[in-house]
Amino acid sequence: RALMVPARPAAPLTALSMVTSIPVQSELSEDEQNKRSAAARQAAASKPLDVHVMGLSHHNAAVDVREKLAIPGDQWVAAAAELVAWSNGAIEEAAVLSTCNRFEVYFSARDSRQA
Repeated sequence: RALMVPARPAAPLTALSMVTSIPVQSELSEDEQNKRSAAARQAAASKPLDVHVMGLSHHNAAVDVREKLAIPGDQWVAAAAELVAWSNGAIEEAAVLSTCNRFEVYFSARDSRQA
């Protein structure tokens, strides 16, 4: 199970099933917000987004190394949000997967070098 966290200003996280979103405060009407949201989605969809994965597993790392990187399932969202925040906007979304046999970080970015 991987959890995606979009890059937005810091605000309390709201869990929605397996996807986490960060609410944006606005004084616009709901109709205006929907129009702007649709326009923003269309603009974002026109730009390429690269997806990357980094990780290790029992095939290439010893147990002690995997234990140092392990993140409990209830902290995956916070870890992904921290990675997005740390990147200063270079990483658009992130997801963390950590099991007893592997550790993986998935992230998406518009500029691979910057990410």
